[in-house]
Amino acid sequence: MEKIIITNNSKVNDFFVKECDKENVNLKFVDSLPEVLLTARDKIHEGYKLVNHPLASSIKPYKNLFKTVVVTQSDKNLDYFSLSVMEAAINKSKDFEKDVFITPQIEEDYKLIDLEMFKGCLK
Repeated sequence: MEKIIITNNSKVNDFFVKECDKENVNLKFVDSLPEVLLTARDKIHEGYKLVNHPLASSIKPYKNLFKTVVVTQSDKNLDYFSLSVMEAAINKSKDFEKDVFITPQIEEDYKLIDLEMFKGCLK
């Protein structure tokens, strides 16, 4: 089954290029957290389902602006559970939309956290 990795995290992109088995796996790099969530939701409408929860971690979305969501082909036309989770995540992320200043070091830390969460869903 085809998997799609949707991310705005350059560390995930680099890891994918260097270390991931690319058979039946594609990576889509986007520019922002809202774009990650909306792209994943659109893929669910196309017949994919979630592999990982889009808001998994104890860090609030407005603090960690880096996110990776993995979807895989579903045997259903529309996976309503995945769609419900994605819609809730999109709505939750709207609650937190604000300009947040983070230092370059903290940005790197958040990217690393997202990368490690991504690696966990590959196992």
